[in-house]
Amino acid sequence: THRQTQPSSSSLVESHVWTSSPVPVLVALFFRSSIVARPPKAQRPTDQVRDRRLRYRGSDLFAAPAAVRDMDTPSAAISQRLGALEDALGALREEVRELRQQNKAQGQENAILREEIAALKYGEASSAPTHSRKRHKAEPLALTTVGIDAMVHIASFLGAVGLPGLAQTCKRFGNGHVGADGQISSLARGLARQVFDGSATDYEKSVLAPQDNAIKLLHELELMRLPLCFKQLIGSANAIRYCQPEDKSVISLLPCREGHELTAISDQVMRAGRHYVTFRLSAIGTDFPNVDFGVIRPIKDWDKKGLRAFDPLFFGTYKQLKYRTLLMAEKADDWGDDLHCCTLLSEDGRCASVNWNDEDRIGEDNWQGDDWEGMEPIPSSATVGLLLDLNRGTLSVFKDGLKLGVMKEGFTGAYCWFVGRYGLISAVSGTSIKIKRGMPPAEE
Repeated sequence: THRQTQPSSSSLVESHVWTSSPVPVLVALFFRSSIVARPPKAQRPTDQVRDRRLRYRGSDLFAAPAAVRDMDTPSAAISQRLGALEDALGALREEVRELRQQNKAQGQENAILREEIAALKYGEASSAPTHSRKRHKAEPLALTTVGIDAMVHIASFLGAVGLPGLAQTCKRFGNGHVGADGQISSLARGLARQVFDGSATDYEKSVLAPQDNAIKLLHELELMRLPLCFKQLIGSANAIRYCQPEDKSVISLLPCREGHELTAISDQVMRAGRHYVTFRLSAIGTDFPNVDFGVIRPIKDWDKKGLRAFDPLFFGTYKQLKYRTLLMAEKADDWGDDLHCCTLLSEDGRCASVNWNDEDRIGEDNWQGDDWEGMEPIPSSATVGLLLDLNRGTLSVFKDGLKLGVMKEGFTGAYCWFVGRYGLISAVSGTSIKIKRGMPPAEE
């Protein structure tokens, strides 16, 4: 009978396990503990052991919900998964909130930068900025907040080529700048002037004539610091050329039937001070290369006229007289007096000079140049030095570092260095010439 009632109580417990309230479960478990099979009387525990078992079973009653959860493993896994998903969703919502805050802060930052760009472009800062930069206490950047030292430092990197572009960016850097004296001026030119004053040496300042256009003055300073080169090669391309296309300081004068009158003009314009240059010769097949060295007025783009022969001295030929009018058409205010071209004739050391007007000496019969004290012929392997002193108006000649004397006086205005070869030469001779700027010797 006892074994027949036990399944009934077990079924009763299983029927109440799935209920939502824990009360039936506790009652069922308590009832079950009271009707379990008892051992024989001889094996029955004492009252003390029985009480301990009852206390232990009573503690199992309170652990019953955990046992129930163990029995409901699929539901517990789903619940855990749902909880994890809710946690992940909450983390994503928090991340979205932070990204929105960052996006808003970035928008404010962009608005401030747009105001600063407008201030730099138009020279005016916004009177009432819509945004403020929280991490900075300063107002939006304007040109008035940039010190002159900082602007001069920036301008020194731009140079004479970049400053005109800076002047075109806005009116504050261009001619729209109002100076401290109330006059409208160019801030870019003011910066060029300060860069020139701060970087030019005393010698460089002495040989660069003062100019109103400081950017042009800075450009001439930069040219002075570059190696000298021959900018214009005038004559037949078969007779005059650069030895190396990438090095325009060295030219070759080659034998050619049609190349009797060749001229090469340097890129430097000299207007003031003392200037020194050397021409290193290397001739083949002749003891005297028949090359002339001297100064000439600045003329532009004569290498682009397609001339196969050009002699700026008009020496020994009357065909060149037709260029006189074209040369005088280029006369500028800085040309000075009527001494337009002067050269050293290397064959005998004489001096030849000319004025490109009706008062020159081209019509004189048998004129072969002027003698001067100390003149010597120039051999094919010599180094010729010329010193143009525009303070005194003189042109002195050096051979292999030794001064021969003052060749000519009366120089005023602007000049360029030049070399030329005029007249017939040997069919096997050729000459290379290297031009180089040097420091002038000490004044005597």
